[in-house]
Amino acid sequence: MRAPLSGCLLLLLVAGAAGAQPSGGSEPARFSVWGGLTLTPSAEGGALATDYAPALQGASGYTSRASQVLGVDLERGPGLVAGADVFLSRRVGFQVAFTYRRAGLTGPANGNYQLYLRYVTRQPPDYEPRDYVIERAEPWPDTTGRCSLRSLQLGLVARAGPAAGRIQATFAGGVGLNGAAADIESVGYTQFRLGGHGVLFESQDRVAVSTAGSGTFARPYLAGDVGVRAGRRAWLFAGVRAQFGTPPALKARPARVVDPEGSLWEPDSAELEQVLTMAPLRLAIPYWQVVAGLWVAIH
Repeated sequence: MRAPLSGCLLLLLVAGAAGAQPSGGSEPARFSVWGGLTLTPSAEGGALATDYAPALQGASGYTSRASQVLGVDLERGPGLVAGADVFLSRRVGFQVAFTYRRAGLTGPANGNYQLYLRYVTRQPPDYEPRDYVIERAEPWPDTTGRCSLRSLQLGLVARAGPAAGRIQATFAGGVGLNGAAADIESVGYTQFRLGGHGVLFESQDRVAVSTAGSGTFARPYLAGDVGVRAGRRAWLFAGVRAQFGTPPALKARPARVVDPEGSLWEPDSAELEQVLTMAPLRLAIPYWQVVAGLWVAIH
């Protein structure tokens, strides 16, 4: 992270210094607003694991298990950032910022859907009780979905550079209150039923999973920007914003059946919540973003 930040600041300082001409007044603004675009160069992600016991209706005794691991990777892409700086002195003040990004989800290397069932039933012609076992590993389609990432950041800000110059830099740090909501397709869900003469019926569905409502998590952040004056009160700026910390544990829950028309008997939401258990999704959110936009001095 240090190398991209240092390189960005150095290039902008050299470019601005080459054509710097003093302009405007000598008193720096006490309040400024700014906004721009972010770009996340790296693609990070995590894994979603399910492990549950499929139900077998019509049987008094059975053993079952189904499990799989889905890759959940965030795609690269742009986002938005906006904020305001309030300076209590010429150099130091407070910063509030809000970032938002909506990214696609992928999982090109999903694990197999592992299914096991052992049950006892009586079948013709003798109707003697016998053990039957189903065990298989099915390749699973790639993960798809969307994820929205948001962060409200509060911290201190310091600026450098002459008030009447062409170049200004700001450095900020504090705490970000973050939220992440992912809609993931899809995990497997299997049900069994015993019909007449002990015949086994199976229905398999694909279930979309949501992490909405997982709450917020706090992460420290650092930011560095360099601006080149574009008008009496405006600067074009570029820099880097970075957050730190371990990946958050997002609570995943079943949201809906992806293709209910193809189901032999569609499970209801209460059944999915009770049976389909999932480990928390550890979503590795990218640590740093490149930022470019516009500062405007208000007062």
